Amino acid sequence: MLTGNLLGDGNIIIQKNRKPRFRFGHSIKDRDWCVHCYQKLADFLPLNPPKYQRVIDSRIKGGFS
Repeated sequence: MLTGNLLGDGNIIIQKNRKPRFRFGHSIKDRDWCVHCYQKLADFLPLNPPKYQRVIDSRIKGGFS
């Protein structure tokens, strides 16, 4: 699951003086999948629960989706 998310829309953010963070983005219709991944990995990795954040992508107007 972790590798699949990293190969898809995920990344690990490393910032100075902070712990690395795992982040991946999906549409709201994939919320159940995000929660499922969190629940399966929570026993092995200290992850924060999924959180909804709306991101407006200006490319959508240009035909990207």
